[in-house]
Amino acid sequence: MTIAEQKRQTNIVEYVLFMWQMEDMARAAKFEASIYGGFIGESMAPKRRADEVVWFQDLCQSMKDQDCEVKGHVKEVVDTLAELQQLHVNLLNSIKNKKYQETFVAVTPSMEEFQRHMDRSDVGDVESLITGLYGLLVLKLKGQEISDPTQQAMDQFSRVLGLLAAHYRVMKEGESNVNLN
Repeated sequence: MTIAEQKRQTNIVEYVLFMWQMEDMARAAKFEASIYGGFIGESMAPKRRADEVVWFQDLCQSMKDQDCEVKGHVKEVVDTLAELQQLHVNLLNSIKNKKYQETFVAVTPSMEEFQRHMDRSDVGDVESLITGLYGLLVLKLKGQEISDPTQQAMDQFSRVLGLLAAHYRVMKEGESNVNLN
C-alpha cells in the first residue's frame, strides 16, 4: 500500500494535503519520477520504494493527461474535494450535527477573512480550509515564522477538518446514512 493509499484510508484531509504536495513536487521536478525516488530515500524496503515510484509516475502521467502541469489538481483530488464539500453541507444543513455546526460557526470569521485574501471566488468552504492548512505547511517548510493569529486560525481550520475527516471515514465505512447525491 502506498503512502497516498494509507492516507486516503486513515484521514482524507491528510490525503488531500499529501496529494497537493505531491502535485507541487511533480511540477518542481518537471515530472521526473526519479526525483521522488531520491526524495523518499533508501529507508523503505525496495519493493515498497519501487511501488511509491510507480505511483508517482502514474500521478505525473495523470497530471499531464488532465492538463494539470501548471496548476490545478487531478480529477481524483477534485472529486474528493467535491465529496468533502457535500458532506460538509450535509453535516451543517441536513444532518445538523451539533458539534460540527458549533465548530464550523467558530471558524467562520477566520475562514471568511482567509477567503477574502484568496484569488479565487469559486472555492468552497472545505477547499478554503484545506488551502489554509496547505499554506501553513508551505510556510513551515520554508522555515518562515507563523504569527499567533495565523496559527490560531489554522488550529480552528484543523479542528473543523478533523471532524469532517472523521465523519468521512465513518461514512465510507458504511456506518452513516449520509447521502452525498
